[in-house]
Amino acid sequence: MPVDKFGRIIRDAKRTVVQETTASDLSVTEMNDHFVRRDGSNTVFGSINMMGNTLTNVSNPASDHDVANKAYVDENARGDDDKLSKAGDTMEGDLNMGGNRITGLNTSIPLSSNDAVSWLRVVQLVRDSVRETETKVSKSGDVVSGDLLFSAIGDDNRIIGCNDLNTNRSFSVLLGTSTNKLYFMYFPQQPVTLETEHVVKIGNDDVCQLGTANDTPEIVFHKVRRMNSNAITNLPIPMLPHEAASKLYVDGSARKVLNGYIPPLRSQGSRNNIKAGFIATTNSQLGPNYKASNAFNSYYIGPGPGGEWASNGERRNFWMQITCPDMVRVWKVVLRGRETNTQRIYRWKIEGSTDRENYTTLYEPPDPTPLGNTVKQSVIDTRDKFNHFRLFCIQAEGSNPGLSYMQLFIYSD
Repeated sequence: MPVDKFGRIIRDAKRTVVQETTASDLSVTEMNDHFVRRDGSNTVFGSINMMGNTLTNVSNPASDHDVANKAYVDENARGDDDKLSKAGDTMEGDLNMGGNRITGLNTSIPLSSNDAVSWLRVVQLVRDSVRETETKVSKSGDVVSGDLLFSAIGDDNRIIGCNDLNTNRSFSVLLGTSTNKLYFMYFPQQPVTLETEHVVKIGNDDVCQLGTANDTPEIVFHKVRRMNSNAITNLPIPMLPHEAASKLYVDGSARKVLNGYIPPLRSQGSRNNIKAGFIATTNSQLGPNYKASNAFNSYYIGPGPGGEWASNGERRNFWMQITCPDMVRVWKVVLRGRETNTQRIYRWKIEGSTDRENYTTLYEPPDPTPLGNTVKQSVIDTRDKFNHFRLFCIQAEGSNPGLSYMQLFIYSD
């Protein structure tokens, strides 16, 4: 029994409503066959024309053929706007390829850093990068296999080096090997240290050498140093003869006096000259004509009396001494044996004393060193001062060995 959408019975072929339907006119079966139940217990088997009306409070669809509400459609079904155009488009999210490939990419260089790259181009870029890396210096450290030149074209100065050296850190410039280098170490309150082991040359000539092969920390100069009226300061006390000395050392150092210190001790024949304070003594004397003072009679030398000091038959452990009026430091002693060149003293030494009891050996030559009739000069190396100096004769020859001349050379104060 057909009804319209309001439940009224249609009796004739023209679908004219004959009467209103009442509950008593319909059975349950007729209602299930012709009406859509609100509880959803029966099924629509035809199309429903909503005539411009809406279905409200529709839930989100759970299966493919469920009715969708507007919110679901707006969120999930945007029509053509949700699809990529073959002519080109822009993605608004990630595109998961699910393990599939993107093929047909252009093999040329990408126009921007965000463009997709073909495998062929990637391989070529990697190879180019390797070649470029091999020919460029890395900022993090590298080895240059060729010349590295800096252009001076332009107005800016060129700087190479390090300007942020931290405390107790070093900066090195290797010059050939790890030991030949310019080495800079920074310590607070101290200048930067320059360490190298190289020879500085001009042309083919060595100028100076910084360091030596045996690691001696010194600068070796091979050319004359012209100070151009400037000074060399802070010199230490010289220890070797060729070392430079400071003004303080020179001013405070004694100078060698080149004239003999002891004046003639004999005048007017046989009289002793003791007014100057010099006294000559001995422990053995061949009579009054062979006194010790004769050896200091510089203006007379002769084989006879008055010109020599001779011992009285002594050959071992005898001496001749000169006492000075002041404490002096001696740098040289001059001796001459007897004029006959016989009766020579051949083992001897020079001694100094301040009290005539305790003597210090100042010079002892090799044995034998005979004192003949030629002058023998002996350099004394001492920094001590004495006022008693004696020739101690250890061994001699003949019956009356002695001297014809003795002189002391001293340092000035």
